[in-house]
Amino acid sequence: MIAVGLVSLGSGVAGIGLATMLATVCLAAEAIAGDAIGVSKVAFLVAFVAAAWTYTRVLPPGKLEHLDGN
Repeated sequence: MIAVGLVSLGSGVAGIGLATMLATVCLAAEAIAGDAIGVSKVAFLVAFVAAAWTYTRVLPPGKLEHLDGN
């Protein structure tokens, strides 16, 4: 579960970068408002949830291992 969260976090960060680039393309520096930040946050959530859902479906379930005292 921790691995899925960490890998999904990377996908979420990539979603932020992509959404920020797409939201600000072809805009002058003065025209960029807070909308790009809002779009980036939504993209992070969407990318994180999509990656977490995909990884939980694709990866095999973990197995519980017991440690021996020896």
